[in-house]
Amino acid sequence: MGNHFAMLPTDRNSTHRRFTGLASALPGLDERLVEDWLGERLVYGPELDPRAFRVGIASSRIPRPWHAWPDWFQRFRCALCRLQPGEVLFAVEGTSTARWIRRAAQMYRLPSILLHAARKHESVAAWRRRVAALHPTEPFPIVELFLSPELSLRPPRHQELGAIAPQDRALALASHRLELIFQRPGGTWQELIRRQQVDSRFPRSAVNVCSEPLQQCTTTTDDASQLPGGDLLPSQFSIAESCAPDGPHLIHWTRAPFAAWNGESEDDYETGLLQGTVAGPRSAFDTLRRILREKTVRGSGRLLRQGRAAVCFSATPLQSYSGLRIYRQHLHRFDFEPYGLCVSRRKLQELGARPVIYGATPMLERLPLADQPFFQAAVAGRSTPLDWTLEREWRLAGDLDLRPFAAHELCVFVNQPSEADRLRREFAWPVICLNDARSRNCSW
Repeated sequence: MGNHFAMLPTDRNSTHRRFTGLASALPGLDERLVEDWLGERLVYGPELDPRAFRVGIASSRIPRPWHAWPDWFQRFRCALCRLQPGEVLFAVEGTSTARWIRRAAQMYRLPSILLHAARKHESVAAWRRRVAALHPTEPFPIVELFLSPELSLRPPRHQELGAIAPQDRALALASHRLELIFQRPGGTWQELIRRQQVDSRFPRSAVNVCSEPLQQCTTTTDDASQLPGGDLLPSQFSIAESCAPDGPHLIHWTRAPFAAWNGESEDDYETGLLQGTVAGPRSAFDTLRRILREKTVRGSGRLLRQGRAAVCFSATPLQSYSGLRIYRQHLHRFDFEPYGLCVSRRKLQELGARPVIYGATPMLERLPLADQPFFQAAVAGRSTPLDWTLEREWRLAGDLDLRPFAAHELCVFVNQPSEADRLRREFAWPVICLNDARSRNCSW
Protein backbone atom coordinates (compact mmCIF):
# COMPACT_ATOMS: atom_id res chain seq x y z
CA MET A 1 0.00 0.00 0.00
CA GLY A 2 1.83 3.07 -1.21
CA ASN A 3 1.75 6.63 0.08
CA HIS A 4 0.05 8.81 -2.56
CA PHE A 5 -1.20 11.57 -0.27
CA ALA A 6 -0.28 15.13 -1.20
CA MET A 7 -1.89 17.19 1.58
CA LEU A 8 -0.10 16.60 4.85
CA PRO A 9 -1.03 18.48 7.99
CA THR A 10 1.33 21.43 8.43
CA ASP A 11 3.76 22.21 11.25
CA ARG A 12 4.43 18.55 12.10
CA ASN A 13 7.78 19.33 13.68
CA SER A 14 7.04 22.91 14.62
CA THR A 15 7.05 24.10 18.23
CA HIS A 16 4.28 26.53 17.28
CA ARG A 17 1.25 24.87 18.76
CA ARG A 18 -1.77 26.69 20.03
CA PHE A 19 -5.04 26.50 21.90
CA THR A 20 -8.05 27.07 19.72
CA GLY A 21 -11.68 26.05 19.33
CA LEU A 22 -12.51 22.64 17.88
CA ALA A 23 -14.18 24.11 14.78
CA SER A 24 -11.10 26.24 14.09
CA ALA A 25 -8.67 23.38 14.70
CA LEU A 26 -10.51 21.00 12.37
CA PRO A 27 -11.54 23.08 9.33
CA GLY A 28 -14.93 22.43 7.80
CA LEU A 29 -16.95 21.96 10.98
CA ASP A 30 -20.14 23.83 11.74
CA GLU A 31 -19.66 25.62 15.07
CA ARG A 32 -23.25 25.14 16.20
CA LEU A 33 -23.07 21.45 15.31
CA VAL A 34 -19.87 21.10 17.32
CA GLU A 35 -21.55 22.69 20.31
CA ASP A 36 -24.61 20.43 20.00
CA TRP A 37 -22.55 17.25 19.76
CA LEU A 38 -19.57 17.93 22.03
CA GLY A 39 -20.23 21.16 23.89
CA GLU A 40 -17.74 24.01 24.04
CA ARG A 41 -14.21 22.63 23.94
CA LEU A 42 -10.65 23.64 23.08
CA VAL A 43 -8.06 21.81 20.99
CA TYR A 44 -4.29 22.03 21.44
CA GLY A 45 -1.91 21.21 18.60
CA PRO A 46 -0.34 22.43 15.36
CA GLU A 47 -2.28 24.12 12.59
CA LEU A 48 -3.62 21.68 10.01
CA ASP A 49 -3.73 21.98 6.25
CA PRO A 50 -7.32 23.19 5.62
CA ARG A 51 -7.48 21.21 2.38
CA ALA A 52 -6.95 17.83 4.08
CA PHE A 53 -10.02 15.63 3.79
CA ARG A 54 -10.44 13.64 7.01
CA VAL A 55 -11.51 9.99 6.73
CA GLY A 56 -12.51 8.17 9.89
CA ILE A 57 -12.88 4.41 10.27
CA ALA A 58 -15.45 3.44 12.89
CA SER A 59 -16.75 0.20 14.33
CA SER A 60 -18.65 -1.25 17.23
CA ARG A 61 -16.23 -3.14 19.42
CA ILE A 62 -15.48 -6.76 18.59
CA PRO A 63 -14.93 -9.26 21.40
CA ARG A 64 -11.45 -10.55 21.98
CA PRO A 65 -9.54 -12.51 20.89
CA TRP A 66 -9.08 -10.32 17.82
CA HIS A 67 -7.74 -13.17 15.70
CA ALA A 68 -11.21 -14.74 15.80
CA TRP A 69 -12.49 -11.91 13.55
CA PRO A 70 -10.47 -11.96 10.29
CA ASP A 71 -13.55 -10.60 8.50
CA TRP A 72 -13.31 -7.40 10.56
CA PHE A 73 -9.66 -6.84 9.58
CA GLN A 74 -10.48 -7.52 5.94
CA ARG A 75 -13.07 -4.74 6.09
CA PHE A 76 -10.53 -2.46 7.74
CA ARG A 77 -8.02 -3.09 4.95
CA CYS A 78 -10.72 -2.39 2.35
CA ALA A 79 -11.46 0.94 4.02
CA LEU A 80 -7.76 1.84 3.78
CA CYS A 81 -7.73 0.93 0.09
CA ARG A 82 -10.58 3.37 -0.57
CA LEU A 83 -8.46 6.34 0.52
CA GLN A 84 -7.88 8.87 -2.24
CA PRO A 85 -5.11 11.48 -2.81
CA GLY A 86 -5.62 14.43 -0.49
CA GLU A 87 -7.36 12.33 2.17
CA VAL A 88 -5.88 11.74 5.63
CA LEU A 89 -6.91 9.21 8.23
CA PHE A 90 -8.64 10.61 11.29
CA ALA A 91 -8.67 8.75 14.61
CA VAL A 92 -9.79 9.53 18.14
CA GLU A 93 -7.93 7.84 20.97
CA GLY A 94 -10.23 5.59 22.96
CA THR A 95 -12.39 4.48 20.05
CA SER A 96 -12.33 0.86 18.89
CA THR A 97 -10.33 1.60 15.72
CA ALA A 98 -7.73 4.08 17.01
CA ARG A 99 -4.98 1.52 17.70
CA TRP A 100 -5.39 0.01 14.25
CA ILE A 101 -5.38 3.38 12.49
CA ARG A 102 -2.18 4.27 14.34
CA ARG A 103 -0.54 1.00 13.34
CA ALA A 104 -1.70 1.26 9.72
CA ALA A 105 -0.38 4.83 9.52
CA GLN A 106 3.03 3.65 10.71
CA MET A 107 3.10 0.52 8.54
CA TYR A 108 1.97 2.16 5.31
CA ARG A 109 3.14 5.76 5.90
CA LEU A 110 -0.40 7.13 5.74
CA PRO A 111 -0.83 10.76 6.87
CA SER A 112 -3.08 10.72 9.92
CA ILE A 113 -4.54 12.94 12.60
CA LEU A 114 -4.88 11.50 16.10
CA LEU A 115 -7.17 13.35 18.51
CA HIS A 116 -6.62 12.64 22.21
CA ALA A 117 -9.59 13.12 24.54
CA ALA A 118 -9.10 14.64 27.99
CA ARG A 119 -8.61 12.39 30.98
CA LYS A 120 -11.63 11.41 33.00
CA HIS A 121 -12.59 14.08 35.58
CA GLU A 122 -9.71 16.31 34.43
CA SER A 123 -10.31 20.04 34.88
CA VAL A 124 -9.76 22.45 32.00
CA ALA A 125 -6.92 24.16 33.90
CA ALA A 126 -5.16 20.85 34.62
CA TRP A 127 -5.64 19.79 31.00
CA ARG A 128 -4.08 23.03 29.70
CA ARG A 129 -1.03 22.64 31.95
CA ARG A 130 -0.58 18.99 31.03
CA VAL A 131 -0.83 19.26 27.25
CA ALA A 132 1.27 22.43 27.05
CA ALA A 133 4.17 20.44 28.53
CA LEU A 134 3.77 17.54 26.09
CA HIS A 135 5.88 16.80 23.05
CA PRO A 136 4.66 14.71 20.10
CA THR A 137 5.09 11.02 20.84
CA GLU A 138 3.60 9.47 17.70
CA PRO A 139 6.04 9.03 14.79
CA PHE A 140 5.57 10.75 11.45
CA PRO A 141 3.17 10.80 9.58
CA ILE A 142 0.80 11.00 12.60
CA VAL A 143 -0.14 14.48 13.88
CA GLU A 144 -1.47 14.69 17.43
CA LEU A 145 -4.21 17.00 18.68
CA PHE A 146 -5.58 17.21 22.23
CA LEU A 147 -9.25 17.78 23.00
CA SER A 148 -10.14 19.56 26.24
CA PRO A 149 -12.90 18.78 28.72
CA GLU A 150 -16.07 20.79 28.25
CA LEU A 151 -15.58 24.43 29.18
CA SER A 152 -19.12 24.69 30.49
CA LEU A 153 -20.82 22.26 32.86
CA ARG A 154 -24.30 22.99 31.56
CA PRO A 155 -26.32 19.89 30.54
CA PRO A 156 -25.97 18.79 26.89
CA ARG A 157 -28.66 19.89 24.46
CA HIS A 158 -29.37 16.31 23.49
CA GLN A 159 -29.48 14.03 26.51
CA GLU A 160 -29.21 10.89 24.35
CA LEU A 161 -25.95 12.15 22.84
CA GLY A 162 -24.60 12.93 26.28
CA ALA A 163 -24.83 9.21 27.13
CA ILE A 164 -22.47 8.33 24.25
CA ALA A 165 -18.71 8.53 24.82
CA PRO A 166 -17.29 11.87 23.61
CA GLN A 167 -14.59 9.98 21.67
CA ASP A 168 -17.22 8.31 19.48
CA ARG A 169 -19.10 11.58 19.05
CA ALA A 170 -15.89 13.37 18.04
CA LEU A 171 -15.04 10.71 15.45
CA ALA A 172 -18.51 10.84 13.90
CA LEU A 173 -18.58 14.63 13.98
CA ALA A 174 -15.14 15.52 12.65
CA SER A 175 -14.79 12.97 9.81
CA HIS A 176 -15.51 14.34 6.35
CA ARG A 177 -16.20 10.74 5.40
CA LEU A 178 -16.83 7.93 7.84
CA GLU A 179 -16.19 4.29 6.97
CA LEU A 180 -18.39 2.28 9.35
CA ILE A 181 -17.10 -1.26 8.98
CA PHE A 182 -19.27 -2.88 11.66
CA GLN A 183 -22.26 -1.73 13.71
CA ARG A 184 -23.98 -3.70 16.40
CA PRO A 185 -27.79 -3.52 16.22
CA GLY A 186 -29.03 -1.04 18.80
CA GLY A 187 -25.47 0.07 19.56
CA THR A 188 -23.75 3.43 19.76
CA TRP A 189 -22.87 3.71 16.10
CA GLN A 190 -26.34 2.89 14.91
CA GLU A 191 -27.62 5.81 16.99
CA LEU A 192 -24.87 8.20 15.84
CA ILE A 193 -25.47 7.41 12.17
CA ARG A 194 -29.22 7.84 12.61
CA ARG A 195 -28.65 11.29 14.06
CA GLN A 196 -26.31 12.24 11.24
CA GLN A 197 -28.86 11.24 8.64
CA VAL A 198 -31.59 13.47 10.07
CA ASP A 199 -29.34 16.50 10.64
CA SER A 200 -29.01 18.69 7.53
CA ARG A 201 -25.74 20.19 8.84
CA PHE A 202 -23.95 16.94 7.97
CA PRO A 203 -22.99 16.53 4.30
CA ARG A 204 -24.95 13.92 2.41
CA SER A 205 -23.28 10.59 1.56
CA ALA A 206 -20.68 11.22 4.28
CA VAL A 207 -20.94 7.67 5.63
CA ASN A 208 -20.15 4.32 4.04
CA VAL A 209 -21.85 1.62 6.11
CA CYS A 210 -21.09 -2.08 5.89
CA SER A 211 -24.34 -3.65 7.06
CA GLU A 212 -23.30 -7.28 6.64
CA PRO A 213 -22.96 -9.26 9.89
CA LEU A 214 -19.48 -10.27 10.94
CA GLN A 215 -18.44 -13.89 10.63
CA GLN A 216 -16.49 -15.18 13.60
CA CYS A 217 -13.78 -17.74 12.93
CA THR A 218 -14.48 -20.55 15.38
CA THR A 219 -12.93 -23.88 16.19
CA THR A 220 -14.68 -26.83 14.58
CA THR A 221 -14.38 -30.57 14.97
CA ASP A 222 -15.43 -33.43 12.74
CA ASP A 223 -15.88 -35.74 15.70
CA ALA A 224 -19.53 -36.42 16.53
CA SER A 225 -18.71 -37.64 20.02
CA GLN A 226 -17.68 -34.22 21.31
CA LEU A 227 -19.50 -33.46 24.52
CA PRO A 228 -21.39 -30.18 25.04
CA GLY A 229 -18.95 -27.60 26.30
CA GLY A 230 -15.97 -29.78 25.42
CA ASP A 231 -15.98 -31.59 28.79
CA LEU A 232 -14.07 -34.79 29.34
CA LEU A 233 -15.75 -38.11 29.94
CA PRO A 234 -15.05 -38.87 33.62
CA SER A 235 -14.95 -42.60 32.88
CA GLN A 236 -11.95 -42.10 30.62
CA PHE A 237 -9.60 -40.52 33.18
CA SER A 238 -8.20 -43.92 34.12
CA ILE A 239 -7.11 -44.29 30.50
CA ALA A 240 -4.96 -41.19 30.71
CA GLU A 241 -3.44 -42.30 33.98
CA SER A 242 -2.49 -45.70 32.59
CA CYS A 243 -0.78 -44.08 29.61
CA ALA A 244 1.15 -41.47 31.56
CA PRO A 245 4.97 -41.38 31.51
CA ASP A 246 6.72 -44.01 33.60
CA GLY A 247 6.82 -42.98 37.24
CA PRO A 248 5.45 -39.78 38.74
CA HIS A 249 4.63 -37.09 36.18
CA LEU A 250 3.58 -33.47 35.94
CA ILE A 251 0.99 -32.01 33.60
CA HIS A 252 1.38 -28.95 31.41
CA TRP A 253 -2.05 -27.77 30.25
CA THR A 254 -2.36 -25.79 27.02
CA ARG A 255 -5.09 -23.29 26.25
CA ALA A 256 -6.19 -20.96 23.52
CA PRO A 257 -4.21 -17.68 23.58
CA PHE A 258 -6.13 -14.48 24.29
CA ALA A 259 -3.78 -12.55 21.99
CA ALA A 260 -0.23 -13.35 20.87
CA TRP A 261 1.34 -16.77 21.27
CA ASN A 262 4.01 -17.15 23.95
CA GLY A 263 7.18 -16.02 22.20
CA GLU A 264 5.29 -13.90 19.66
CA SER A 265 5.58 -10.14 20.22
CA GLU A 266 2.47 -7.99 20.47
CA ASP A 267 3.87 -5.91 17.61
CA ASP A 268 4.14 -8.94 15.31
CA TYR A 269 0.70 -10.13 16.40
CA GLU A 270 -1.04 -6.82 15.65
CA THR A 271 0.86 -6.30 12.41
CA GLY A 272 -0.15 -9.78 11.29
CA LEU A 273 -3.78 -9.05 12.07
CA LEU A 274 -3.72 -5.98 9.84
CA GLN A 275 -1.90 -7.79 7.04
CA GLY A 276 -4.18 -10.81 7.21
CA THR A 277 -1.39 -13.24 8.10
CA VAL A 278 -2.77 -13.84 11.59
CA ALA A 279 -6.23 -15.38 11.60
CA GLY A 280 -8.19 -17.63 13.90
CA PRO A 281 -8.85 -19.98 15.28
CA ARG A 282 -6.04 -20.23 17.78
CA SER A 283 -7.52 -22.99 19.88
CA ALA A 284 -5.99 -25.00 22.71
CA PHE A 285 -5.35 -27.74 20.14
CA ASP A 286 -3.57 -25.23 17.86
CA THR A 287 -1.43 -24.18 20.82
CA LEU A 288 -0.48 -27.79 21.44
CA ARG A 289 0.40 -28.39 17.77
CA ARG A 290 2.58 -25.28 17.79
CA ILE A 291 4.43 -26.57 20.87
CA LEU A 292 5.06 -29.93 19.24
CA ARG A 293 6.07 -28.38 15.93
CA GLU A 294 8.62 -26.11 17.63
CA LYS A 295 9.56 -28.83 20.14
CA THR A 296 9.49 -26.09 22.77
CA VAL A 297 7.12 -25.05 25.53
CA ARG A 298 7.70 -21.33 25.79
CA GLY A 299 7.67 -19.82 29.26
CA SER A 300 5.56 -16.84 30.16
CA GLY A 301 5.74 -14.35 33.00
CA ARG A 302 2.48 -12.54 32.28
CA LEU A 303 0.63 -13.86 35.35
CA LEU A 304 3.67 -14.32 37.62
CA ARG A 305 4.54 -11.76 40.28
CA GLN A 306 8.18 -11.37 39.29
CA GLY A 307 7.37 -11.29 35.58
CA ARG A 308 10.11 -13.84 34.86
CA ALA A 309 9.25 -16.35 32.15
CA ALA A 310 8.51 -19.85 33.40
CA VAL A 311 6.71 -22.99 32.25
CA CYS A 312 4.01 -24.09 34.69
CA PHE A 313 2.97 -27.64 35.56
CA SER A 314 0.48 -29.26 37.87
CA ALA A 315 0.94 -32.33 40.04
CA THR A 316 -2.85 -32.71 40.29
CA PRO A 317 -4.01 -35.95 38.60
CA LEU A 318 -5.97 -35.76 35.39
CA GLN A 319 -9.03 -37.27 37.02
CA SER A 320 -9.31 -34.11 39.14
CA TYR A 321 -9.74 -32.00 36.01
CA SER A 322 -13.53 -31.74 36.02
CA GLY A 323 -13.62 -30.61 39.65
CA LEU A 324 -11.01 -27.90 39.16
CA ARG A 325 -12.08 -26.48 35.80
CA ILE A 326 -13.44 -23.00 36.50
CA TYR A 327 -14.09 -20.05 34.22
CA ARG A 328 -11.92 -17.15 35.35
CA GLN A 329 -13.88 -14.01 34.54
CA HIS A 330 -10.90 -11.66 35.03
CA LEU A 331 -8.84 -13.71 32.55
CA HIS A 332 -11.73 -14.33 30.10
CA ARG A 333 -10.97 -18.06 29.97
CA PHE A 334 -11.18 -21.44 31.69
CA ASP A 335 -8.16 -22.32 33.81
CA PHE A 336 -7.89 -25.82 32.25
CA GLU A 337 -8.60 -27.20 28.79
CA PRO A 338 -8.37 -30.92 27.88
CA TYR A 339 -5.09 -30.53 25.99
CA GLY A 340 -1.50 -30.72 27.09
CA LEU A 341 1.50 -32.84 28.01
CA CYS A 342 2.21 -35.40 30.70
CA VAL A 343 5.92 -35.11 31.45
CA SER A 344 8.28 -37.15 33.61
CA ARG A 345 8.72 -35.43 36.97
CA ARG A 346 12.20 -36.88 37.37
CA LYS A 347 13.31 -35.45 34.03
CA LEU A 348 11.84 -32.06 34.84
CA GLN A 349 13.58 -31.99 38.21
CA GLU A 350 16.88 -32.68 36.48
CA LEU A 351 16.20 -29.59 34.34
CA GLY A 352 15.51 -27.42 37.39
CA ALA A 353 11.74 -27.67 37.87
CA ARG A 354 10.53 -27.34 41.45
CA PRO A 355 7.22 -26.99 43.29
CA VAL A 356 6.01 -23.50 44.03
CA ILE A 357 6.08 -22.08 47.53
CA TYR A 358 2.55 -21.34 48.69
CA GLY A 359 1.95 -18.71 51.33
CA ALA A 360 0.49 -15.34 52.24
CA THR A 361 1.61 -12.37 50.12
CA PRO A 362 3.90 -10.80 52.80
CA MET A 363 5.96 -14.00 52.73
CA LEU A 364 7.28 -13.08 49.28
CA GLU A 365 9.50 -10.27 50.60
CA ARG A 366 11.18 -12.60 53.08
CA LEU A 367 12.18 -15.18 50.49
CA PRO A 368 15.67 -15.25 48.93
CA LEU A 369 15.78 -13.79 45.42
CA ALA A 370 16.35 -17.25 43.94
CA ASP A 371 13.10 -18.49 45.48
CA GLN A 372 10.87 -15.52 44.67
CA PRO A 373 9.99 -16.64 41.09
CA PHE A 374 8.59 -19.83 42.65
CA PHE A 375 6.26 -18.05 45.09
CA GLN A 376 2.49 -18.29 44.67
CA ALA A 377 -0.14 -16.73 46.91
CA ALA A 378 -2.09 -19.59 48.44
CA VAL A 379 -5.38 -17.68 48.33
CA ALA A 380 -6.39 -14.86 46.00
CA GLY A 381 -9.53 -12.80 45.54
CA ARG A 382 -11.86 -11.10 48.00
CA SER A 383 -15.51 -11.78 47.21
CA THR A 384 -14.87 -15.37 46.10
CA PRO A 385 -11.39 -16.40 47.30
CA LEU A 386 -9.54 -18.92 45.15
CA ASP A 387 -7.45 -21.68 46.73
CA TRP A 388 -4.48 -21.97 44.37
CA THR A 389 -2.92 -24.80 46.38
CA LEU A 390 -5.36 -27.21 44.71
CA GLU A 391 -3.34 -26.90 41.49
CA ARG A 392 -0.17 -28.26 43.20
CA GLU A 393 1.87 -26.14 40.82
CA TRP A 394 5.47 -26.64 39.72
CA ARG A 395 7.55 -24.23 37.66
CA LEU A 396 10.54 -24.42 35.36
CA ALA A 397 12.37 -21.15 34.70
CA GLY A 398 12.60 -20.16 31.03
CA ASP A 399 11.51 -22.46 28.20
CA LEU A 400 11.22 -26.24 28.09
CA ASP A 401 13.07 -27.97 25.24
CA LEU A 402 11.20 -31.17 24.36
CA ARG A 403 13.91 -32.68 22.16
CA PRO A 404 15.68 -34.58 25.00
CA PHE A 405 12.46 -36.34 26.07
CA ALA A 406 12.14 -39.99 25.08
CA ALA A 407 8.82 -41.69 24.36
CA HIS A 408 8.58 -43.09 27.90
CA GLU A 409 9.13 -39.61 29.39
CA LEU A 410 6.44 -37.60 27.61
CA CYS A 411 2.87 -38.15 26.47
CA VAL A 412 0.55 -35.80 24.57
CA PHE A 413 -3.16 -35.74 25.44
CA VAL A 414 -6.08 -34.25 23.50
CA ASN A 415 -9.86 -34.26 23.74
CA GLN A 416 -11.07 -35.84 20.48
CA PRO A 417 -10.12 -38.98 18.50
CA SER A 418 -9.69 -37.02 15.27
CA GLU A 419 -7.20 -34.72 17.02
CA ALA A 420 -5.26 -37.68 18.39
CA ASP A 421 -5.10 -39.29 14.95
CA ARG A 422 -3.77 -36.11 13.42
CA LEU A 423 -1.00 -35.68 15.99
CA ARG A 424 0.03 -39.33 15.67
CA ARG A 425 0.57 -38.75 11.95
CA GLU A 426 2.57 -35.57 12.52
CA PHE A 427 4.73 -36.30 15.59
CA ALA A 428 6.63 -39.18 17.14
CA TRP A 429 5.53 -38.79 20.77
CA PRO A 430 2.69 -40.98 22.07
CA VAL A 431 -0.75 -39.35 21.91
CA ILE A 432 -3.78 -40.34 23.92
CA CYS A 433 -7.35 -39.16 23.67
CA LEU A 434 -9.17 -38.40 26.90
CA ASN A 435 -12.53 -38.81 25.19
CA ASP A 436 -11.99 -42.12 23.42
CA ALA A 437 -12.18 -45.66 24.84
CA ARG A 438 -9.72 -46.82 22.17
CA SER A 439 -6.93 -45.15 24.18
CA ARG A 440 -7.28 -47.94 26.73
CA ASN A 441 -5.10 -50.11 24.51
CA CYS A 442 -2.21 -47.69 24.21
CA SER A 443 1.17 -49.15 25.19
CA TRP A 444 4.54 -47.45 24.94
